[in-house]
Amino acid sequence: MLAFLRDRLFGRHPGLTVIAAVALLFLLYQAVTAFVAYTWDAFVLSNVVAVSPEVEGRIATIAVNRNQTVRAGDLLAEIDPRPFRIAVEKATAAVELAQANALDADDEVQVARDRLQGASARQADTRLQQQRIAAIVGSGSVSQQDLDNADRNLDVANAAVASAGAAVAAAVRTVSVRQAAVKVAQAELALAQWNLSRTRLVAPVDGAVSPFLIRAGDYIKVGDPLLAIVTNTGWRVVANMKEQYVATIRPGQTVYVRLASDPWTIHTGTVRSVARGVERPETQFGVLPSVSVDPDWVRLQRRFPVEISLGDLPQRRRLFDGADASVLMFIDPTQSAAGEIRPQTREEAGGPSPASAAPGGTP
Repeated sequence: MLAFLRDRLFGRHPGLTVIAAVALLFLLYQAVTAFVAYTWDAFVLSNVVAVSPEVEGRIATIAVNRNQTVRAGDLLAEIDPRPFRIAVEKATAAVELAQANALDADDEVQVARDRLQGASARQADTRLQQQRIAAIVGSGSVSQQDLDNADRNLDVANAAVASAGAAVAAAVRTVSVRQAAVKVAQAELALAQWNLSRTRLVAPVDGAVSPFLIRAGDYIKVGDPLLAIVTNTGWRVVANMKEQYVATIRPGQTVYVRLASDPWTIHTGTVRSVARGVERPETQFGVLPSVSVDPDWVRLQRRFPVEISLGDLPQRRRLFDGADASVLMFIDPTQSAAGEIRPQTREEAGGPSPASAAPGGTP
């Protein structure tokens, strides 16, 4: 029968043979891709920590080499500490001066209180003398002028007591001001000491120093990137999968990974997470959906990042951040969602909660 079809049908119509072969290959491709997902649009990724100075100055020394392995706390570079040491000495002197002024203010309070005590004693004597003169002014032993003088002296004594009391209050307020000045000076000293400590840039994590361009003698400002450290944690593969597969990829699913840095070995991994969205060029944060007109005849599928854990592979093999990789996984067409996804609560969706939406705050 097959020989008959070959001789009678395909032998007389070679074009039909080509069409049938193409159709067969297409059907075979569709059958394979329905159960197998493969992409070479994947790469190795690690946690990269950028190191930037918290103070500005001129780089005095670079203590590491490119691609050197470091541990957390190792010295990477040092900014010239001399201006910061001078600032610490100046702040220390300011603290000592503020403390001396505070002690002087304490002494002034004591002096003012002694003056108040003396004025109060003179006031008591003057009041007693005025009372005695007032008691005998009618007997003819003292004159009215003597009583007037006694009244005037008592008024002067009262005013002296009031002035001495005000001086005590002012001295107490001066103490508070001087004590606040001490705290300000101490804070400035702490800041100067902190700035001095930040002239030493140390590795925040274990890892390898990436290639850098900074050199000793360069002037660097706060926040300028100095170098980066490729950490020893967080190694993963990010595979950009076609959108026809993302709905059926499940977290925890086994995948097969080929690394460009280790091309003759197939490694196994597990799906860590599947991205729920990607940015589109026409995305605008408006209230109405935007539908753009695409004049292209060929529409390529969108790709969604899928993160893949590598298990203990980072402990067994040297990995390189940014290296290419290929990923293959088997698809279960019966799956319709990437893992279990719980529905959003009203608070997560950005809407009011039932309690806040109901009158009086009750559901």
